Amino acid sequence: MPSALPKPGKVEFPYAKKRDALKDLDLAALLDLVFETDAWKTIAVPWVERLDAARRRKRKRQSGPENAYSAIELERLLFYKAVGEFTTVGEALDSLDLERNGRLREVLGFNRPRSTPRTRGTSRRRRDGIPSEATLCRYLAVSESERVRLHRKLDRQLTRDLLAYREMQEGARLLNLDGTAVRTHYTAPKYDKKTKELVNAERVSAPDAGYVPG
Repeated sequence: MPSALPKPGKVEFPYAKKRDALKDLDLAALLDLVFETDAWKTIAVPWVERLDAARRRKRKRQSGPENAYSAIELERLLFYKAVGEFTTVGEALDSLDLERNGRLREVLGFNRPRSTPRTRGTSRRRRDGIPSEATLCRYLAVSESERVRLHRKLDRQLTRDLLAYREMQEGARLLNLDGTAVRTHYTAPKYDKKTKELVNAERVSAPDAGYVPG
């Protein structure tokens, strides 16, 4: 029985972020692509539309004001939090600065004022158009188990759609893709934090891969 894996050859990953064709694909563009997929439109959108209808009926029974944010907008925000790898809801919300992330707010649907007489004229105005943490927490408390199933179904369909491409099939074969963490036994470039110089040039076998310290 061999004591070590065979020495890997040189490989390329067509969908690596470092490739010239994808290096300018920012988070706003990525989210825009996802929100236009059939998977999002046929799985996520019908579910949140049903949820919004239930929220409207509840508000009507309680004679309360209309919800400032639709379920689809809040689901987009949750997706942004996951894709952006934010640890908390607060971090995701704080990142949506209007001057720096105007395009991102537009994609998420937070590019128009939502102030009310209660919040107008307060410090809340600087984040007008962005839901508060309290709003999102209240929303998360609704149909939590259903949302977990929704996200799993959406994740699986997006993965199947990606694997329909031959290039992605080859990348998945090399990376042993399973829809969660993507790792490889090939060697990625490693750079010195201070000098930014490549420190393992002679061992690199996957030049497009990223190095994760651990």
